[in-house]
Amino acid sequence: MEKFYSIVFGVILVTAVVMKVGQYSNEHGRVIVGEDKIKVEIVSQLTSRQKMLDWQEDMDKDNGLLFVLDKPSETTAWLNELRLPADIIWLQNGQIIDLAPNLPAIGSDLLDGYKTPKPATHILEIGSGFVDKYDLKIGDRLEIEI
Repeated sequence: MEKFYSIVFGVILVTAVVMKVGQYSNEHGRVIVGEDKIKVEIVSQLTSRQKMLDWQEDMDKDNGLLFVLDKPSETTAWLNELRLPADIIWLQNGQIIDLAPNLPAIGSDLLDGYKTPKPATHILEIGSGFVDKYDLKIGDRLEIEI
């Protein structure tokens, strides 16, 4: 009988671990710029701060972090949390409404927040130089595949 309970406990434990890990699995999508498809990790507002910091540890210029907001919101990017130089792009239904290119990493003088002037539905954080590489401007459209 003790063996039976051990097996049941083991199955329950493994199931709980698998379910917990599944909650934190990374969901990916793409942002399409011209002919290029950029892989992005999708982040909800609830996990955004830690995900942003974790992603910056391994930032790749060809990948990004896409924040999906629950509703259109005026948001603030806290520049003192940038671990590596980055570009931040605010989007409203795929249209660029604001840009913050070539932001320096922490340790710079820019420690204030940067607030977008219009409500955004998505925020794309990507390696510094992305905005320049694609010559992006306010009003341009990016296709988002989630």
